[in-house]
Amino acid sequence: MRSIDYSLLHQARKLITGANVHHVKNWIFCYEMSKPGSPQRKYYEKLLRVFVNTKNLSFAARLHAKIAVRRGERQRLKSIALDEKIKQAWQI
Repeated sequence: MRSIDYSLLHQARKLITGANVHHVKNWIFCYEMSKPGSPQRKYYEKLLRVFVNTKNLSFAARLHAKIAVRRGERQRLKSIALDEKIKQAWQI
């Protein structure tokens, strides 16, 4: 029989917000109170894992988007600087 996954509970608790507090705390309570190996334990464990993974994926997607925006901004600045150099070279 599997024991409680405290790492999963810790991750889920870190992702609690004002909007989801009641749902997540209920899922954690049901997970902790259900018997090891029971269908209820498996259901709530899976629910918590999906919740944690979804939140982590959305965080990663936002992070990648921010990185892409910053990279684009740097490239735009380099392009503007190069454009200015070209304009100056043609004015000679």
